[in-house]
Amino acid sequence: MISFSNSLRDGRASIFFLLACLAVAALIVCAATHFMRARRRKRLTTGIPFEIMGFVYDPERDIFKSSIDAWQKQFGYCKLYDWYAPRTGMMIDSEPVIFSYDGRQWLLEFWKGQYGLTCGAEMGVYVTQEDSPCISDEHFDAVDSGDFLHMSFALYKDGKPYFDNIGLHWWLTGFRLGDYAKPGDLGMKARVSLKDEAMLGAFVGALVKLGYTRDRLNIAGNTVEFFFDKPYAVQPCTRTMWYPRLLQHIIKFLCGRLGRLLGGAGSVVEQLALLSVYHPIYYRLATRFAAGGNLRKGARKEARLRRKEGERA
Repeated sequence: MISFSNSLRDGRASIFFLLACLAVAALIVCAATHFMRARRRKRLTTGIPFEIMGFVYDPERDIFKSSIDAWQKQFGYCKLYDWYAPRTGMMIDSEPVIFSYDGRQWLLEFWKGQYGLTCGAEMGVYVTQEDSPCISDEHFDAVDSGDFLHMSFALYKDGKPYFDNIGLHWWLTGFRLGDYAKPGDLGMKARVSLKDEAMLGAFVGALVKLGYTRDRLNIAGNTVEFFFDKPYAVQPCTRTMWYPRLLQHIIKFLCGRLGRLLGGAGSVVEQLALLSVYHPIYYRLATRFAAGGNLRKGARKEARLRRKEGERA
């Protein structure tokens, strides 16, 4: 009987010891997890420029925008891009303005709408060059630095100021992660400074031919300002197909879900940091749907650069 009691006490002691070991191990795991999460979040929210596959983060405006030497420059523009955009999760209004100047065909195009899980707008400057074939329709090359134009835009969402951007550029853009809007919900006040009076006349003539009346154009010197809300150009037929429309419903749901998860947490970089730490599945979705996965590739690249800098320090 005494032997049985001793065995029982020994068994209970062993169980209590095992539970104590498990509790200590759990505390160590929790502490390590918290430390790693804090460290990972700190790495993602430091002041190092957040370069993402041709885009940079603008903390003042809380947007991603194209860099002056973005890799997309080498591909120029082709109508096929606008035609294929809805099938990749981009539901956008496009307004191409084509005119002749200085012996070349020029294209100034304006876009606004939903780009995957980002909402934003673009302005691009392109010219035709010889021997530039494209799969579909006319191809334009991005202009060289000597032909960059001073451009700016102010984007409005539901009639309220959303964000703006300005610069001497060939492709002026702005995208905000996690927001959703139909193209018709956005209005774009665009401003372009042309090279000279001849270029101004050609551009204004192309705008008028497209459908803009002169009273809608604000002209000062060689600068033109107009409001782009409803496009006059014919939009790609792919916008009305069932698959792009279904994709937009999915994107709208994901944007709403992201908003609820983040609860208005800080800047875009801080939001990405929170998602990567606490909601890795939604982080992968966000970076996959935004700019065709460029955010996730850029984040990985950024992490590698930071690790190398840490090793040097």
